[in-house]
Amino acid sequence: LLLAGCSYDDPLLEDSYKPISVNERHPIRVEKAPVKVGIRTPAGSLSDEQKNAVYNFATEARRHAASRISIKWPSGSRASREAAQVIGQTLVDHGIPHSMIVLSSYPGSSTQPIQMSFERKVAITEECGDWSENLSITRSNRAYPNFGCAHQQNIAAMVANPEDFERPRAQS
Repeated sequence: LLLAGCSYDDPLLEDSYKPISVNERHPIRVEKAPVKVGIRTPAGSLSDEQKNAVYNFATEARRHAASRISIKWPSGSRASREAAQVIGQTLVDHGIPHSMIVLSSYPGSSTQPIQMSFERKVAITEECGDWSENLSITRSNRAYPNFGCAHQQNIAAMVANPEDFERPRAQS
């Protein structure tokens, strides 16, 4: 009996970690995604509808831009260059600083649009739909692989500011 206490078996360690919480199984990631708008101006001037599109773009950029705002015009059109400068001035008039606006050209003809773009942060999760386990046989009382995925998708879709997942806001 005394010698039996000196012998021991090495404990078996499990190398694979299985996430337990919904946040671990279906994490919400914050990534940058492009916002793009194209405006065709063959005459070189903006219609009222196009001006409204530029105002809406400026509002979105002021709220959500995580990068500089790029305005590109087709190099084959002088009228498009003038319209791009008008668009840049409209953005400045709408509260976007000059330092955030980059004007450049791309190879193209006058029939191609002026391209406005910026990057914003978005919250994303993985796709739902992992039905690899039989839900009618659950003797281990563990959550199935898809459990909580739709909940995480909804939270990611409803968040007002995806940066809230990265760091907290200042106290008010």
